[in-house]
Amino acid sequence: TTMTTTMTTTMMPTTPARRAPRYRGAAHRTSNAVDGRTDVDVDVAASFEPWARALLPSRDLTRATADARTSRTTSSRDDAAKVFATKAFAYVYDKGYRQMFNALGYPGREREGEIAVEVLGETHRHGRLLDVSCGPGNVTSILVDARLWDVTACDYAEAMCERCRETCGVGVDVYRADVADLPWLPETFDAVHSSAGAHCWGEPEKGFEEIYRVLRNGGTALISTVVLLKTTGTQKEYQKNRTSNTPFWDALAVQTMMENAGFKSVELVRQEKCFVQFKARK
Repeated sequence: TTMTTTMTTTMMPTTPARRAPRYRGAAHRTSNAVDGRTDVDVDVAASFEPWARALLPSRDLTRATADARTSRTTSSRDDAAKVFATKAFAYVYDKGYRQMFNALGYPGREREGEIAVEVLGETHRHGRLLDVSCGPGNVTSILVDARLWDVTACDYAEAMCERCRETCGVGVDVYRADVADLPWLPETFDAVHSSAGAHCWGEPEKGFEEIYRVLRNGGTALISTVVLLKTTGTQKEYQKNRTSNTPFWDALAVQTMMENAGFKSVELVRQEKCFVQFKARK
């Protein structure tokens, strides 16, 4: 099933000094809810399962994802979209789910934000920064508070976008958009950041290609995501059965996707348990 690329047309007011991002066309600015509803009946607890399994060997996770795939009547991508689209999940994610990532090796909201400011602030001060898969704005708000960039944020779920707007206030423009088909023109941003989002993308390869496209030449992408703690079995089998919102095979798998998208000098900035963070240049 192919998801429709969408983006909300309403956004927070901006100050005169802010510069509006460039868009590819009006067709990419039309609003279209994930499924037209905000009261989707979703078992939010089920969304925790992939992370409970993240510390398992890949053989066990392969079997689990294969069983989940065959038992579903709709695509895993649609199921994941329904979970993340709800306001209830956006609240749960903000208040507890994201903090659970610490067990996977994530350094925590504050430290990850500090790393982003340090890395991206080295060469891209006063430029335009895009925060992809911003979620409720946990790290986005730190990027905004640094006052080093004109920050734009996007997420596939409107509920997450609303939460991000509440968190960051008028300091950021937040759009609903699909990373597999970003609505901005080529070379719009000086830097792109994404925290704990790539493993949720339905088409991660396409997502990295789109991030590369909207980056200016010489721009930097800083991406963190989740990989398996242990790898047993075969990568081919795992990749075949892997669904969105489950860990990637290993750090090399993420690096390869970024290199295939065109990025140069892909560098592993940090790895701790399941957490990996990459810096790459265009």
